[in-house]
Amino acid sequence: MKPQVFYYENELTDDFGECVKKIVPLPKGYVYASKNPFFRFFSFFIYRIVARPFVWLYTKIRFRQRFVGKEKIRKHKGGYFLYGNHTAFAADAFIPNLLTACRRNYIITGEAASSLTAILPLMKALGNIPLSSDPVHKVAMLRCVRQRIAEGDSVTVYPEGHIWPLYTGIRPYPADSFFFAASSEAPVFALTNCYKKKRFGKTPRIVSFIDGPFYPDPGLSRTENAAMLRDAVYEAMCRRASEESTYSYHEYVKKENEE
Repeated sequence: MKPQVFYYENELTDDFGECVKKIVPLPKGYVYASKNPFFRFFSFFIYRIVARPFVWLYTKIRFRQRFVGKEKIRKHKGGYFLYGNHTAFAADAFIPNLLTACRRNYIITGEAASSLTAILPLMKALGNIPLSSDPVHKVAMLRCVRQRIAEGDSVTVYPEGHIWPLYTGIRPYPADSFFFAASSEAPVFALTNCYKKKRFGKTPRIVSFIDGPFYPDPGLSRTENAAMLRDAVYEAMCRRASEESTYSYHEYVKKENEE
């Protein structure tokens, strides 16, 4: 992608990465956590043997990506939540999978991603946990998230909701997506992808900073914990982005309100 100028009106709702024109609801009876042994073997093979080596090569060659603070996660032995800034297409799906070698990573995705019905089985095998407005699916999704955390794996959430390609700031976001973590005892980590100039080439390199852990307070309500975790993660992400994102590839300009 060549450098562009993106004009936005609302940081909460504008999306520059949308590729799905029509939202298609999840199929009725969608199974979030399959117990089918053939599917589980396929998921293991495609994730461990095929996807991870490709992901590593892609992020290293395309973005020269590296982590700072990875040891903070390695010290924690159980499941955890990872909240990141939503600023890349494939890289956002790839980078969280490289944090640990043994544990799997699952990513909560919006309804636009689950509208790609032809590849839903493949996406699920790779760790996709789709959001849905269907009450039955919502219950199943929450149960799946709890199961993945209990199994010692990680669940990644992008609270900004929409992609702003290679954006160097942190957009404001509500505490809604932190309700997953607020009802769990698992820690929360912040993943801030920061952009720096490469020695050669115009596209930026990515340095991924890990901050945390942040824990829910058992003395607070679920709503209070969600707000507390949101503030802790947002503060960490804003600090990292302001200090470490030093190269802007695209330009983002706020539209002036017409009088």
